[in-house]
Amino acid sequence: MTTWNKKYRNLGGTYQDKVKILLALYMQRTIVDPFTECHIWQGAKDRHGYGSLTHQVKRYQAHKIFYVLFRGEIPPKWELHHTCHNGHNCCVNPFHMEAMSKSRHTRITWAMRRLKE
Repeated sequence: MTTWNKKYRNLGGTYQDKVKILLALYMQRTIVDPFTECHIWQGAKDRHGYGSLTHQVKRYQAHKIFYVLFRGEIPPKWELHHTCHNGHNCCVNPFHMEAMSKSRHTRITWAMRRLKE
């Protein structure tokens, strides 16, 4: 069983049904920033500003679902890093994300914060 099936099996229906539902949500709840090419999530957001999807009382982070849908599995214990650095966390463009280890993600995040100071 793949990570996708383990984590998102509760979305209900067949895999094809899930993909259709998620693609429809992606098209309905995003707008594209013409300057940055960020796909800005217009739906619910969590307390950190990340896009959020809720299904049967379970909450999912939108950027992770769309990354898996368009780019493939996220390796176990890895995180997604937004490469667009546009000042908000609600970009769900899967091609603005890179899967990386937690330690590498932390180093890059701290380096970016130092550059902003």
